[in-house]
Amino acid sequence: MTPELKISCEVVFQEHKTSTHPIAWNKDAFRGRMSIGLCEMAKETLVQKKVIYFPKPAKRTMTLLNPVVATAETFEDAVAMIQNNPPSVTTSIEQPRYTEASVSGFTSYSHVQLSKLTSNSGNPGIAMVAERWYLRPFFVYVVWPASALVVSVLIAYAMCEWVEMAWR
Repeated sequence: MTPELKISCEVVFQEHKTSTHPIAWNKDAFRGRMSIGLCEMAKETLVQKKVIYFPKPAKRTMTLLNPVVATAETFEDAVAMIQNNPPSVTTSIEQPRYTEASVSGFTSYSHVQLSKLTSNSGNPGIAMVAERWYLRPFFVYVVWPASALVVSVLIAYAMCEWVEMAWR
């Protein structure tokens, strides 16, 4: 590990330690303190060493400090604390569990019962909205473009008639 990367890891660790909210990793996250490349390398290093983690693994834009290393003074102390802890003590992120909706044959999503779309944790799941008729492929690729063509021709015709009337 290069000295620049160690300094970057220390800056990122101290920022996580002092922040009460998750750190958003955008291009301006540590602007002025380190380059974007060093910032990304420090993030990858800290995630690999389990000093910080992604609260939502699917979204890799926010990170939080691992509660096990909250008392560490420096980045090296945090890595040593993680290596000395047994794996059962580290934090675990609960993954959402979904029930399967039984669908036989070929049906569209509008025929799936909404009561079967709930998560196991007791929280209401995301309710699927019935497919909107005006967004079906036939309407999107045939009806709406043909309607736009007809309307534009009618507008052009009306404008030509208006110009002819103005010239008379």
